[in-house]
Amino acid sequence: MALRLDSNLPGTFSAEVTPGATRFVHPVEQIQKTSLANQQQLQQFTLNNMFGTHMFLRLQTEQAILSQFQRLPGLQSEFSGLQTMLGQDETIELEDYLGSPMDPVDNVSVHDIMEKRLGVSTLAHRY
Repeated sequence: MALRLDSNLPGTFSAEVTPGATRFVHPVEQIQKTSLANQQQLQQFTLNNMFGTHMFLRLQTEQAILSQFQRLPGLQSEFSGLQTMLGQDETIELEDYLGSPMDPVDNVSVHDIMEKRLGVSTLAHRY
């Protein structure tokens, strides 16, 4: 739930109320969170008017296909094809320079993760 502290003054912060604390959100952060959705709405409107509904539906199908590609467990999927299609590969973001906060701190063996996912244990087969 988001509350506006003062909607009459430009450049004011809004507060997100969470069960434990209040987090202040800068207006630019709100714009960044909604920019992709706004771009997709504008693209849908433009494609529908220029080429008809089939063009947007085709792009939507391609996005769905490209968003299904996954890496092995333990490695974060980067969705390079989807980023290229959306034009997000042409900009350098903060995460590209400093690293993503989602990067794992400890190294986990891909084999161990797959064995756990498939319910196979190599220790049980050794004895």
